Amino acid sequence: MAAAITATVASPLAQADASMLIAKTYSAHVKCTRVHIKDNNGAGFVDGYGRAKTKPAAVTAAKKDAKTK
Repeated sequence: MAAAITATVASPLAQADASMLIAKTYSAHVKCTRVHIKDNNGAGFVDGYGRAKTKPAAVTAAKKDAKTK
């Protein structure tokens, strides 16, 4: 079980080529507290990383990544 405490979102990355359209992506890093369910005490931190086309989607992907660790 992880609860998000902080989230940082990087500016969009532009990947351009002469034959491609510009695709913007956002990357996010969240730091979550790992909590023991039995006694509800913190047991360290978990980092999650995510990338998506919008800022909210990148944060959601990062939270999902943190939950899988």
